[in-house]
Amino acid sequence: HFLKKHFRSVSDECVSDFYYLHQWQFPLSETAGRKLCAQCKPMPNDIFGEDILKYYLGEEMPHCPWDNPFQYIFMGAGGTKSKLHQDPGGLEITIAVITGEKECILVHRDDGFDCFYDLDASLDDVDLEKYPLMTQARIWKTTIKPGDILLMPQGTYHQCRNTTSCLSYSRFILDTVNLLPFYKSFQNGDAKEIQHEEILWNCAIELVKKVDKYTDDYQQCLREGSTCPTLEEDIIRGVETLQSLRHFFRDIAKKGEKVYTTIVEDIDDTLHTFQYRSIVKIPLHRIM
Repeated sequence: HFLKKHFRSVSDECVSDFYYLHQWQFPLSETAGRKLCAQCKPMPNDIFGEDILKYYLGEEMPHCPWDNPFQYIFMGAGGTKSKLHQDPGGLEITIAVITGEKECILVHRDDGFDCFYDLDASLDDVDLEKYPLMTQARIWKTTIKPGDILLMPQGTYHQCRNTTSCLSYSRFILDTVNLLPFYKSFQNGDAKEIQHEEILWNCAIELVKKVDKYTDDYQQCLREGSTCPTLEEDIIRGVETLQSLRHFFRDIAKKGEKVYTTIVEDIDDTLHTFQYRSIVKIPLHRIM
């Protein structure tokens, strides 16, 4: 209702009542979640691996079950913009324009703090006499339109400006590619608003259930002599994600968190039975 009432397209003459909507996390809204959740893929052509964030809340959001809760809508008139900033947490970000155009300036994650002097320097009023290291920053500038998707690697400094009135969609991404920076963020405690530990734990538990069910179904078909289930892409991604998560949980367990030893053992059992699923009598798994 808010978007319908207050959004003004490029063709509208009057924008005096244009409201600015910043990072509306719509999956947390029961009404919006029912309408908008599970309506889009993170990226086409399986560019990303398993969407780890969709396991965070699972069925705790009945209006938006098993979907990534870190999805957002932005709305603003032409000229509205953000300052150069970095989103902590180790998450990748995608931005897609629904209508209008948005200019995005990206600065390499290793250059923002030093080359922009603790972000005191400005991209809007470049002063190379005062901030000479700005010349050394790796900077990219692009304008995205409907049909474009901008992918920002984790830690990328960015500044966005609506070149026209603009409605856009943004999403945080976590898969095996950026698990290490996500884990480092967890260890450093640099993003208290993100429940790193719960996200990783819930993902592991649910993937163990998913892969175990596939293995059990496969074994049942072997015993019955019926056609075994096809190995689908989501099971392959689940196995690959568990293989990666196992190493991070082992590292946590080494630091004294003994409860993680149990989840590592569960993952090992799951991967073992999956590996030998084609054998009617699966060999015992020896824990080394």
